[in-house]
Amino acid sequence: MGGDNVEWLFCGTAATYRAIRSLHLEIGDVVLMPDYNCGIEVDGVLEAGASVEFYKVRRDASIDIDDLKSKASGRVRVVFVIHYFGFPQPIEEVLDLTKARDLTLIEDCAHSLFSMNNGHYLGTFGDLSIFSIRKTLPLMDGGALVTNKGRTSQQPVQKPRWRHTAREFFNSIGRRGEMQKNIFLRGTGRLLRITVSRLASRCVDEMPLSEVGSQNFLNVRKRLNWGMSSFSKRLFYGTDHQEVISRRRENFLSLLGQLCGRELMYPLFSVLPDGVCPWIFPLVVHERDRIYKHMNERGIEIFRLWWWGHPLIPQGGNPDATFLRDNLLALPIHQDLTEAELSNLASALKKIIR
Repeated sequence: MGGDNVEWLFCGTAATYRAIRSLHLEIGDVVLMPDYNCGIEVDGVLEAGASVEFYKVRRDASIDIDDLKSKASGRVRVVFVIHYFGFPQPIEEVLDLTKARDLTLIEDCAHSLFSMNNGHYLGTFGDLSIFSIRKTLPLMDGGALVTNKGRTSQQPVQKPRWRHTAREFFNSIGRRGEMQKNIFLRGTGRLLRITVSRLASRCVDEMPLSEVGSQNFLNVRKRLNWGMSSFSKRLFYGTDHQEVISRRRENFLSLLGQLCGRELMYPLFSVLPDGVCPWIFPLVVHERDRIYKHMNERGIEIFRLWWWGHPLIPQGGNPDATFLRDNLLALPIHQDLTEAELSNLASALKKIIR
């Protein structure tokens, strides 16, 4: 990733906001978005002045193409596609639709930094693509807006304050320490996080510490025109990207082998296609909230992915999206995990579920 068509930004939400702003939509123009989402990307679109409507996502996290086609009319000007967890949507079919109806296609590749579809990188099909780099790589900040057709937005970008980068760095160290089994390391991590939080609260011009995957738009609202820090950019270019892809695929396949064929849970994706660099291991689990609580009490960090819903999404409108919000767990498969750690995670999960 690089070149004149890339804007390096603070986060993926900033990229979403700036993508919509660059289109100069008129009042009443609609961005058609999937009804299974984090919510913060919806707020980014709304903040940029567009209206939002939703199309359905199926229980396997694939686009309901028929529903999308039925709604891509009227004041709809933009189709927004999310490649969930690193796995591609039927993007070529969506591209045919948007070309036929003269619509702008935006690819949300927040989960899909290094993923490919039929030999082409995700993010190269749409008119615009957004990335949240720190979801895949251990950076303090990092997002990108890629313009595949036309020119970049030319909106001014502010350099992030060094204080922010420093406190995010120490906060991440403290957070990792809090998850350790060793009492001393856990206590030290908690102390570091408390200290960083108190110092940050004294800086009236700083926003609260943000967390990856947060649905709180207020945490990033004042950062929508921030660029990516030079520290994070150096880390991005200094990382062996092929090694990241290889390790993530190996870790995904390891959990797939250990968790397939189990009662009361199943992987959302039972196959890892060539070219896919997975973000997390999405697992459908019976009694998801109970499992989540017990795993985190054991110091094994997993997540209830997008269990909330944006207020604009119709209640009960799509039972498949509701099912994903109520039953999906996100297991880590990041490149720093060892085979022993993955086995420990899988063993603990199977024991709790039994």
